[in-house]
Amino acid sequence: MKKILSLILVLVLAIGLLAGCGGDNGNDGSGSDTNSTNVNGLISTADVNFIANGESVYRIVRPDGDSVTGSAAQLIFKHMKSKLGVTARNVSDTTADEDSYEILLGLTNRNESKQALAYLDSKTGARYNDYIICTIGKKICIYAESTEAMDAAAEYFVKTYAVSETVKGGIVYTKAAEGNFESLKVNGVEIGKFDFIRPHYNSSWLTECEVGEAIETIYAKTGYKMQFKHDTQSEPSDYEIIVGNANRDGVETISDYDQFKITFKGKKIYINGGSAHATAIGVSEFMKLLKGTMTDADSVTGSYETTIANYDKTSTYYKTWGDDFDGTAIDTSKWWLVSEERHYAQGQNDKKSLRSDDPERTYVRDGKFTTSAGEDENYYYGGMLRTEGIMNYKYGYA
Repeated sequence: MKKILSLILVLVLAIGLLAGCGGDNGNDGSGSDTNSTNVNGLISTADVNFIANGESVYRIVRPDGDSVTGSAAQLIFKHMKSKLGVTARNVSDTTADEDSYEILLGLTNRNESKQALAYLDSKTGARYNDYIICTIGKKICIYAESTEAMDAAAEYFVKTYAVSETVKGGIVYTKAAEGNFESLKVNGVEIGKFDFIRPHYNSSWLTECEVGEAIETIYAKTGYKMQFKHDTQSEPSDYEIIVGNANRDGVETISDYDQFKITFKGKKIYINGGSAHATAIGVSEFMKLLKGTMTDADSVTGSYETTIANYDKTSTYYKTWGDDFDGTAIDTSKWWLVSEERHYAQGQNDKKSLRSDDPERTYVRDGKFTTSAGEDENYYYGGMLRTEGIMNYKYGYA
């Protein structure tokens, strides 16, 4: 009897929660429109009207310079014009808010967009192809990260909510991407919430290839599409995977060209090596560490030479030769020092641009290769090293 009474009570509570959302908010069974987690009344349950006195109540607002929301904005605009007979202004979020009725697309600078994202995160995890449509105050928020999901959200919005009749009880609808996704957490945070950060300059092609593959692998596993930014592209964010000697606090410069380190440190992950190939293999080894829960204790230090020995050489780039420039002169068994007789071009101001083999302009000293540019009345000078005529290779990384 107690079990039967408990079941009845649960059903009554569930019905009550669903009823609080409004009966006309369009749940077609493929998403969710319950606001049972409507903390502090975040989701507005006020009735929604799109037309007043023959004009559009709402204007459409997009993030300034955003490309994800472009086709969605067009779809909503055209639908309101053709089906509702009103013209909605289409503006960027640089337009002052002024407590206006707005349809917010994507992550605008309006606080309501951030609140909608947080609500979606609490409901679905806010993966790349998830979306939300909801009313918060005077705003209708439509958020998704991918263009595909944003377009799907816009289609659902115009089909279900953008009607000439009153929409009773407000709007709240979340849609989770389909897939059997894994949860991979670093100190309690989903790995997909992190961004990869690289140096703006001197980031190797090999490392960037490894990061690109890592992003696609994590996306397939978790449903999160991580961003790959350079260190001058944005201010430091809460969660970052910092690759190489990026301009970020906490980066450790590694002097041993053979060594790589993967360091979990709270909200940051550092992957670096003493050389481009060591950093690249650090990214590859990082992917092998991914598991359900990761903490600072999962940090590792490794050797490139020892690690690469266990890789399949037929499907992996690996170092076959290198030059650490640790001598006192350029190694001419590896390099051809280009001179003006072999290479020149027309420069500005009627000066020729020459490649100079002047030992004071291009040299090895103190374990460093140095080349410099200069000019005189007739010429611009610059150094160049090439392997042409000395080494031959098909495919590879140098």
